[in-house]
Amino acid sequence: MTPVSCDWCGGHPDKRRIIVQGAGMAICDDCVELVVIIIEEEKKRRAAENEG
Repeated sequence: MTPVSCDWCGGHPDKRRIIVQGAGMAICDDCVELVVIIIEEEKKRRAAENEG
């Protein structure tokens, strides 16, 4: 299998970066962590919006 780069940041797999492939795209573990943070922040924003 040919190593691919992350479709988000362009990073390549190495000893500390994991690339996950699926559904025609690839994303590295660093970008997954960033996406999780973004989603959590958006959930908090929406919850606060619904409370007020």
